[in-house]
Amino acid sequence: MVGDALLEHAQRLWATLAATPVTFTTSAIEVVVSPRSLLCPPGWVGIVVMGNAAIATAPDDSAAEIVQQTLNGLPPAAMTDPAAVRARLPISDILGPATLAYCDRAGFQPRESSDVQMSPADHADVATLLARVPAEDAAESGLDEITSPRS
Repeated sequence: MVGDALLEHAQRLWATLAATPVTFTTSAIEVVVSPRSLLCPPGWVGIVVMGNAAIATAPDDSAAEIVQQTLNGLPPAAMTDPAAVRARLPISDILGPATLAYCDRAGFQPRESSDVQMSPADHADVATLLARVPAEDAAESGLDEITSPRS
């Protein structure tokens, strides 16, 4: 489980990306109007769930009101489930969800460089991995664009 201090730090960083004041709370999703939000592409609604709390940014007042009314009461974990969100909102496209992992300094154990195996850019395992995921995910990863050895 992520420590409280680490979770609060990560939440502050994501709230900053909203480009307008917003707070993660466990009582309900907080939706704010932020056309300059970095949580999502311009004109989109961005939702971030961390721990048992969620925030969202919307491009305008109308979208913010719809998102607030329709997602309020939905468990935070369901707010990153495309099927659950699609069942409540008229969505034309979804980007995500993305899962990010965080650890604090005490939990991070760097490896010695001798412990890391480097593979050539054209290693067959990378091609196998890219073939197993949807084309959109493979393209977004950028793995096929790497020309240097990778770990």
